[in-house]
Amino acid sequence: MDRFILVKSFGDPELEAMLQALYSRSHKSIKEHLEELKIPLKEEVTEKHLKIKKSLATYYIGYGHASIGDCASATVFMENVSIIAAKAIQNTPLYNGQESSTRYIDFKCKKDYLFNLIKDIVGQQSTKTFEKDLHEFLDSYYEMYEKVKKFIIDKERDSLPVFEKDNVTVQRAINVYAFDVARGFLPSGTLTQLSFHGTLRNLRSHFKTLRSHYLKEVRDIALEVLKELHEQYPSAFEKELLTEKVKIDSKNKTYIDSNFLYPRFNHSTKTDLKIVNDYLYTVMVDYGGLGEANNQQANLVSMFNYYIPKEYIDALDYGSWRDLQRHRNGFINPVLPELDLSLLEEDKPFLVLNTWYNNILIKNYDGFEGLQLLLDFGKLLKDFVSKYKDILPLPYITPMGVSIDVLMSCKYTELDYILNLRLQETVHGSLVNFLLNLNSGVSSQVAYFLKYNERQYLRNKTYSVKRAKQDIVRNNPDSEKCDVKN
Repeated sequence: MDRFILVKSFGDPELEAMLQALYSRSHKSIKEHLEELKIPLKEEVTEKHLKIKKSLATYYIGYGHASIGDCASATVFMENVSIIAAKAIQNTPLYNGQESSTRYIDFKCKKDYLFNLIKDIVGQQSTKTFEKDLHEFLDSYYEMYEKVKKFIIDKERDSLPVFEKDNVTVQRAINVYAFDVARGFLPSGTLTQLSFHGTLRNLRSHFKTLRSHYLKEVRDIALEVLKELHEQYPSAFEKELLTEKVKIDSKNKTYIDSNFLYPRFNHSTKTDLKIVNDYLYTVMVDYGGLGEANNQQANLVSMFNYYIPKEYIDALDYGSWRDLQRHRNGFINPVLPELDLSLLEEDKPFLVLNTWYNNILIKNYDGFEGLQLLLDFGKLLKDFVSKYKDILPLPYITPMGVSIDVLMSCKYTELDYILNLRLQETVHGSLVNFLLNLNSGVSSQVAYFLKYNERQYLRNKTYSVKRAKQDIVRNNPDSEKCDVKN
């Protein structure tokens, strides 16, 4: 695989934060940034330091004083991991970090990495024919991503008044808006890069948990991270952590895979407090008996702590769920993107993606050309999936615009924070629609939330000039492959 993992502590908080922020707007590796700054990848550890660490290990590991691990922190840089794996890694309220933005960076250069990842997951079932077809499929998939971007850019620029056509800021705003629409056509398994800054205690607990994750890719990443952490901090990360912990009970394994890690709800039916409460109670009772081997306590605690008075279930595209799920305010259920194969069989590709994408492509632009893009995309998926559905890791090729069921539990104060922050013109349109719908239901019961009804004007908003300025720009820019340069 092409993954790269680096564990680093810089000693300067501002430097550490800025280096992580660069991931958000650039595909450039942390290795290149450190080389430019003349910072070594690995610090030399002296014999004296090793002796001190060995002595301290008695207190941290031998005496079980886990709180000592709260007194030190480090950053884990992870490159060429799938977007799906990134979300599993970020699935903790203690996550601090950055990830490459699908709303600003061109991901077509990640095609070959995704090819290698899928080939690795398929393993022994991979054949020369499969690899040839997969290569051609991904070529076409990312070509579709580029076509959609060009379609949006051409349509928006055609509608500009003459005096705005040469406005660089407006042009850039349209370009990044095109990424919002094209993101729906990006494979969910597309490779990204992210950082995770945390205390040694938090890093230990979370990546220990991920050793028994549902997805092999996540388990592999967890072990690589723990290996790097062990090499850097042997007192806090003992060798015994470097072993994968697999499920030990087939009955419970099935239950966790389908119902706990990735619970599914019928978003067409609103769920009341009692049903959700029963669901969580069942999870806690059944899950509590699994023992140390699965070690998912961190997720369980998170789920329990954030189960509070109000729950909302609705459909949202996977891409915008990623944006919402990062909030510490409330609980957002973890999900896997799921491709509805029946829609492909019935030749209804315009139902595969969330309605926001369809409305943009068909309704907003009076759309035979937009409809044709959707039909071509549906045929592309149908032909490849029908041939290899028995061996394909389907979530990895599912488009990010596919609708998934979202369970959101939060207090009114937390909901107020989310609505105030996310009902803005710079937020992705499908997430704006989701939150406007949610607020309509809430404000009918709680008058305080009526104030957000004033933001209904955001529902049909296209590009925003403000977004063109939300960037990290070099004073003397180089050309960087796959980044937005206009």
